[in-house]
Amino acid sequence: MSITSPKGTFGIASFLILCLIGSLYYAYDKTNAYDELQQNFAEVKNGDYPPNSIPENTISDEEIKIAKNLIQGSFDDLWGGMDSTKILHYHTEDYYILEHGEIWDNDRINQFMRNRLKQGEQPKRVNRMEYHTIEKFDRAINIAYDNYGDFYRGDSLVWEGHWLESALIIPTDKGWRIRTMHSTRIPVEQKK
Repeated sequence: MSITSPKGTFGIASFLILCLIGSLYYAYDKTNAYDELQQNFAEVKNGDYPPNSIPENTISDEEIKIAKNLIQGSFDDLWGGMDSTKILHYHTEDYYILEHGEIWDNDRINQFMRNRLKQGEQPKRVNRMEYHTIEKFDRAINIAYDNYGDFYRGDSLVWEGHWLESALIIPTDKGWRIRTMHSTRIPVEQKK
């Protein structure tokens, strides 16, 4: 096929026209999607949510207590007590935490605890939570809080930790469990 032949020219021209139509359609479709996204963002920003777009927060006092107890208990037993036998009392089997740029699962937590216990006596960790939000949407509870950990050797405070954290808690056949968490360390000026 030659570019100068009528049949060849028609084929190339048809191909170019189809490409042009396709790119215009693609650009139009992206523009509409972008406009819709901007409109939705403006509605959310102004508090004008589309009807039924966000499920109602239906958390009970009992569920709030369960969520707080799961968080506090997991830090007291797992991170304070280094008791790996209790991991599944608090976590789902497929649990993971995004821990300051790393992904930890139950196996990694278990290995961390074993390594720590091999090092001998550990400082005593005292955990305190300040809760920001506890919300339930459908069957999941989302919780956000500040986590403070004070580490003692005897009566002496040796280190203070502070983390901003969130967790997703879900019902399982074994009861409520933490499915996933996110943790970011907050710098703390250490006392000397």
